Amino acid sequence: MTHMRFRPSGGGFGDGLDEPVRLDGLAEEERVLIRAFRRWVEGGPACDAAWNQIATRFGGRPGRPIMAALILLVERLRDSTRRTIQHHAACCPCLSADELRLLNLVAVAGTGRIDRARGLAADLIGLDPYSDGAQALTAGLDLAEAAQRLAAALAPHGACPTDRPSLGLEEPSGRERAFGMVPERGKDTDRAPTWLN
Repeated sequence: MTHMRFRPSGGGFGDGLDEPVRLDGLAEEERVLIRAFRRWVEGGPACDAAWNQIATRFGGRPGRPIMAALILLVERLRDSTRRTIQHHAACCPCLSADELRLLNLVAVAGTGRIDRARGLAADLIGLDPYSDGAQALTAGLDLAEAAQRLAAALAPHGACPTDRPSLGLEEPSGRERAFGMVPERGKDTDRAPTWLN
């Protein structure tokens, strides 16, 4: 049974964004990645178009690990999400908040900050560590590891996404704080994570 619910965004710029974000504001590699994601999620013949975009930008042989990592990321997202993931049509010039969250997840995972990536992943899939406990930790880690694999595949091409915390998504969620990845405001940042205390 699939838990994934993808829904094309009905316009606007998405939940959590203070201003519209457009694809033309992204690096070329990020635009290719988002469009390939959109096409892969659409399924059917669009999957071929996703591969064609990756192969055109990165080359056939170098594009294979990138596409494999993108597919793994989508599968992990599908298997773990409890909420509808908003996305735009492949040709749309806008970026949804969830698409931006996905780019940020890959960017953060690519820097090796796996704990922070796990919190971002839990936020994206809608799991709450207070009520979902170990399931949230496991699903968040699985998705963060898939994002890390995609970042590693993009790294040799200098194509890893840039973390964009200034677009209205930078405020850490309760999920991230519960995982102990982000200290409470005004708290000592050198302390052990709260879930270890």
